[in-house]
Amino acid sequence: MVMTPDPIISGLVLARVLKNYSPLFTSVFKYAELHGCAYNLFSPDLYLHLVRFLIILLNKQQTGSLTSAGLKSEGMKFTGKIRIILICSILVLLLPAKGSAQDVNAKVASSIRMANARELSNYFNATIDLSVPGTEGTFSKAQSEIIIRNFFAKYPPASYTQSHQGQSKDGSQYAIGMYKSGNTVFRAYYLIKTVNGKPAIHQLKFEIEE
Repeated sequence: MVMTPDPIISGLVLARVLKNYSPLFTSVFKYAELHGCAYNLFSPDLYLHLVRFLIILLNKQQTGSLTSAGLKSEGMKFTGKIRIILICSILVLLLPAKGSAQDVNAKVASSIRMANARELSNYFNATIDLSVPGTEGTFSKAQSEIIIRNFFAKYPPASYTQSHQGQSKDGSQYAIGMYKSGNTVFRAYYLIKTVNGKPAIHQLKFEIEE
């Protein structure tokens, strides 16, 4: 049976190996150790591919040996190009991933089903057009979280299903769904726009179905 490494532990082990070869990797290791659990950065597949890549480099560049106990290699000699590639790769991997609009869409739907206003607000734009029964307008991210929290408290979800997803001409993603709370059914709609590479909710509506 193939053992799949834990993604967090894998990321920390990888960073621990790398920190032996550059002062910069020491900072990378500290960052991963502090934030790895929070961001869960390294998927098992990504880790395995990266380790294979590193092993190839080690086999070509090392003049010493890699020990399983100490995870150390003596006399490592990296060329300038390899050093740059490794540094850039690790720094990119350690950035908190914002995800694509499709990824955000899935997380938004999950947050609505769980009535998790805090999680949902993570995907709000700085200001959003928000509409729920009794409240409509453009609000800040913090204000919108409070409004949605009150909405979920008043209308706890029995179910939420998406009936349609699409993409507008400008690349924005939208979703339409049915939000049920007791005997009340809402038509839910939200629009996700990507600005400067960051997808976020710009519109969110819960309207009672007549």
